[in-house]
Amino acid sequence: MIDALPLRMVIADDGLALLPVLSAPERASAAAMLVRPSALLTGLIALFDTLWTRAAPSSSTRRPVCPSSGRGRPPPTGPAHPDGASAG
Repeated sequence: MIDALPLRMVIADDGLALLPVLSAPERASAAAMLVRPSALLTGLIALFDTLWTRAAPSSSTRRPVCPSSGRGRPPPTGPAHPDGASAG
């Protein structure tokens, strides 16, 4: 079980990640670093996947927002197609 995450990040479609430059939570939105496909992005994705598999369900009664993909992360989202199918 994981008590706390080592850092905050956003990963989008295995193509980029967004990380706060400042570690203080109250200043995290002041500046961010965009990470494009690289060894660093590969490492961040591996870190996320490892943390995801080690995490325990929360005690809240909320259901997950979306089912997990084959890699354990929520599937990519995008604009809906006119026929109602998702773009992922």
